[in-house]
Amino acid sequence: MEVMAWALFPMMVYLIAAMPSKKYLRRLVGGEERHTSSLIALLKGRLGQPCTLVFDEFVAGIGAVRLSGTLVDVDDVWACMECADEKTGDVQLKVVRLSLVRSLEE
Repeated sequence: MEVMAWALFPMMVYLIAAMPSKKYLRRLVGGEERHTSSLIALLKGRLGQPCTLVFDEFVAGIGAVRLSGTLVDVDDVWACMECADEKTGDVQLKVVRLSLVRSLEE
């Protein structure tokens, strides 16, 4: 019985670790290209204006699910936002990947 447990445990760990994530499946299906191209067009129309980007999940570099600020630059892959720090009031530039953005709010 112990031999079977020692054989099944590593197999279970492998199966859990090898399962594809939701983000990987989205990239595999290829639905992001359509979303990103329409998002780029929306963002380019809002350059220099304040807006809020809403993300699919918590973004570690941003520290939140939303990012509010003034849109400075938009690329095919990245967007640059100018945000005021809540604690000090200093202006920070934050760059985010467009594939992480779920929606745009004014």
